[in-house]
Amino acid sequence: MKVNKIKNNYYNLTVINTKKFKKNIIKFQFITKSLKEESSIRYLLSLIILKSTKNCLKERDILIKKEELYNLTCSSTVKISGRFSILSLEFSFLDEIYSEKGMFNETLNFILNFINKPNINNNKFDEKLFNQVIKEASDDINSYKEDPDHVASQSLYEAMSECSELSHVNYGYLSDLENITNEELVSYFYKVINTESLHIFFVGNINFLELNSVLESNLSFRTNDKISMKPIKHNDLKETPLYKKKTFKTNQSILKIGFKLSDLTKEEKEFVIPFYNNILGGSPESKLFKNVREKHSLCYTIRSTYYQAKSILVISAGINAKDYKQTLELIMKEVFHMEKGEFTLEDILSTKKQLINEYDEQNDNAYQILSSYILNTYYGFSLPSKAIKSLNNIKKDMIKSVSKKIKLDTIFLLEGDLNAED
Repeated sequence: MKVNKIKNNYYNLTVINTKKFKKNIIKFQFITKSLKEESSIRYLLSLIILKSTKNCLKERDILIKKEELYNLTCSSTVKISGRFSILSLEFSFLDEIYSEKGMFNETLNFILNFINKPNINNNKFDEKLFNQVIKEASDDINSYKEDPDHVASQSLYEAMSECSELSHVNYGYLSDLENITNEELVSYFYKVINTESLHIFFVGNINFLELNSVLESNLSFRTNDKISMKPIKHNDLKETPLYKKKTFKTNQSILKIGFKLSDLTKEEKEFVIPFYNNILGGSPESKLFKNVREKHSLCYTIRSTYYQAKSILVISAGINAKDYKQTLELIMKEVFHMEKGEFTLEDILSTKKQLINEYDEQNDNAYQILSSYILNTYYGFSLPSKAIKSLNNIKKDMIKSVSKKIKLDTIFLLEGDLNAED
């Protein structure tokens, strides 16, 4: 694979050139500081932006054109990454050598129409589409509110840091949604398109200079904001953990335990914490799975998850409410064992093998290649070949040492009020 990068006044472009895949992927990411008051309108924009253009006024027109372009696929998402909100437009399309000559330029021009030729008239999106995405957003918000695991996770984040980006949602709030006008959405569209930091990633078979030429001719109207992305740094560590509980109409209770990570080195963020997480609760061979779920049969599910950009680690368990105290006690016992270095060389070797295999497999998947270069660009994380060398250097004392930087913050129970016992 050959990698080319360019930065200009309009965008940052990273091209990973390879003939390994039949389909090319191009991803546009508009990035800005996450603001709670913008989350609803930003989510609305993600829903409407790919539904029409000046050349394709209806959703049906878009569908027909995608079929003509050999089943082009596209998606739009909003993601909170650390302190930043990322609006992504992702497109996958057949390499021209498998379709017909000129198809690449035709496909790219169609894609760019979503950005530079929106279906806006009299400072409004199509009214029918606008009302449609308002309903879609409302349905999505209500759906999240009915999802027990999401409610438990969001409640945990808010308890851990209510006033920081950690508590922000990517889909918005019903109270804000009701007040957004079509004109305001158009104004926000132009703000995003014209001024936010834009990173473009391409994986596939393409002439780098040709791609950059097409992009520059279509995007030279914008001014690229300069940002520096870093994981959240927690300055509000609690001396004693916070205990929170709420009831919810569900059979199963959900226990969430949140830890904040502080003063980590780059090596610890990238490699040592993933080792720690995998041994503690990140796999079926983990301590939590074996000792809490299998040995004591106290949970339906249990896992630990490391969120790099959030600088937190979360333990999640599906339990019966009556088993809350015993489950919590056993979980914290395993956390204590990790801090004391009570894990084996076999645990380390098994984790090392699993993590190295995951990095090895990245080169066989275009989306994982894309993801690795995005993390490398934003956070400076190592690419697979370098990461594997670093993983081989992780020792037991490094894992034991980093466990002291994992600070218990909040224990949250979403208590099911239907009292399932089966």
